[in-house]
Amino acid sequence: MRYVSVLLILCLVCVRAFGLQITTYPTIQFGSISYGSSVSTGKNSVTVSPSGTVSTAGSGGIVTQTGGAAGKVAFKSTSVLELLVNVRVAATSPQVITTPGCGSITVTNFVLAGSLNLLTLTFLLGAAETTVGATMTVNNITGYNCTISGTVNGALAYSTLAGDTNPNTPLNVNISVNVLPPPLTLKHSDGASLNFGTLCRGSVTQTLTVTADGTASGSNLVCPAQGYSADQFKVDGYNGASFSVSSISSIQLTNSADGTKLTVDNFAPSCSSNCIISANDSYTLRVGGRLTVPASATTGTYTGTYPVTITY
Repeated sequence: MRYVSVLLILCLVCVRAFGLQITTYPTIQFGSISYGSSVSTGKNSVTVSPSGTVSTAGSGGIVTQTGGAAGKVAFKSTSVLELLVNVRVAATSPQVITTPGCGSITVTNFVLAGSLNLLTLTFLLGAAETTVGATMTVNNITGYNCTISGTVNGALAYSTLAGDTNPNTPLNVNISVNVLPPPLTLKHSDGASLNFGTLCRGSVTQTLTVTADGTASGSNLVCPAQGYSADQFKVDGYNGASFSVSSISSIQLTNSADGTKLTVDNFAPSCSSNCIISANDSYTLRVGGRLTVPASATTGTYTGTYPVTITY
């Protein structure tokens, strides 16, 4: 009997041709900022972390900030014989985005959610997804109710299981921030009041009107009014902002000694509609009104309050 020996040799040829497909979506949104350069307590930068946390920092004109969302990045390996192990943001220079008529921002500090480990996620043409955040700093704002948007060009570095690295894979990220005007603020001026001064009690009803410019006129006055004044408020905002003052209904003043009431009506602000804030970013609003004093009024000091509301 003859035996034939056959030697089988198995040859393995490993060919690696690794590639990485990158898709970025959606935009890194820095939300909406209300901006007013006159507000010294404002911030000048907004950071959106990969987890979506939004924070502000610095010193500038950002009065309020709302919204914001991290962008997303999807990765896909084009090789069935290689594993993608790690992806991270390579060094990226600050980049400026300008929208004419709205303003300019600088975007920097791109960061992925951790040091992404894709060892098990990209095996055999699998895919993985992570989030990306960044920081934007306001350079200047030239308009309101507009959006500064554009694309910044970054770079990714990745490594494979075999140790191969590529530090220059392009990463293009869309950026967006909405610019809103700062909120207007209304503050009562210290020491001011709508003051009808001192009147003499008479046998008929008297009226005293104090105008917004501080002058006074009356009817049936027993003695000349003394010590009267218009009230005063300050409206802060931004140059060119407009607002209106809501109509004020009548109110009651109360005698602190016996509770007797007097009526104040015909409130007259120095501006009631289309009031425009000037270049110094503030507006002085004055308010006058009319006091009615019946013959039955008792002697004493009468006080009360009234509301002032602005809309813009």
